[in-house]
Amino acid sequence: MFTNTLTKPTLGRSLAVAVALAALVAGLLLAVQPGSAEASASRTKYVTLTVSLHGCDACDVSLQGKHGTHWWQSHSERARHGKATFEVPQARTRGMTIAVTPGWERHGIPTGYQTLAVARYHGVKAGQRVTQAVARHKSYGNPCWAGTSATHKTLNVAVRKVRVDGTTGRTDGTIAWLNPQTRATGKMMRVYGGILGVQDVVGC
Repeated sequence: MFTNTLTKPTLGRSLAVAVALAALVAGLLLAVQPGSAEASASRTKYVTLTVSLHGCDACDVSLQGKHGTHWWQSHSERARHGKATFEVPQARTRGMTIAVTPGWERHGIPTGYQTLAVARYHGVKAGQRVTQAVARHKSYGNPCWAGTSATHKTLNVAVRKVRVDGTTGRTDGTIAWLNPQTRATGKMMRVYGGILGVQDVVGC
């Protein structure tokens, strides 16, 4: 009787410990499964992207992209001293567009569209600089940045006030382009006086 009363509880405790250890190991294995959401998130690489604006110290800037039927958009960031910084998954930088809204568009007659920065105008090579006079004579441009695999990247965007036809009359609008120009992906789009204005997310 004495031996039995000791043996049964000891066996029970050993079994309980074994079960607990097995559950812990299974949980750890599940946590590092290559296909799990946690593992996928840990493998996501990000880029610290700085949009440096020249000609607009306090522009509202947002990033967006569309691939097939899937689209995404960042929060809107008001630039400080001409700079707005974002943390973006590197995979999303391919085909990304930059939307710019200066303070002069926040008052008066609406333009009726969102201005996108042109990554590359037709006839201009990546790395070339473009003056406002040249940009204003362009009829085609591409807003879709080709992206980066770097962890830190700065894109320089020239921003200028121009007069345009708004929803109910002449108003202050915006022309914006990457300067120097960059590699782009996708097709050229029609621009008017160098201005690329859209009313929807651009598919690149």
